[in-house]
Amino acid sequence: MLLHTKSFLSILEKPNEILRLFDRMIECGVQPRMDTYVMIMRKFGRWGFLRPMFIVWQKMEKLGCSPNESAYNALIDALVEKGMLDMARKYDEEMIAKGLSARPRVELGTKLVSNESDDG
Repeated sequence: MLLHTKSFLSILEKPNEILRLFDRMIECGVQPRMDTYVMIMRKFGRWGFLRPMFIVWQKMEKLGCSPNESAYNALIDALVEKGMLDMARKYDEEMIAKGLSARPRVELGTKLVSNESDDG
């Protein structure tokens, strides 16, 4: 069932279709795994749709699933891409506070920028 559900979710191209199928899946008693949440969030992130990403994030928490590094990174990457650095930093700090390994990001000041130049 998981493989088929993920296949359907991956071919859908409208956020509302994905959210409807996701809701239907949950209503039918299917408990999404973390990789399903992350796949959906990454898809919304690639499209630049933050609102549906947060809907999925909230469902994940409501259903008792604690976000892992992949879920946090998908959300933070989308926020950075949209220029929402303060919010991205908040989730980055939350991730670290939970003992998860955050991905270093120049945009958030968590990675040193290489000081290489062509001056020789």
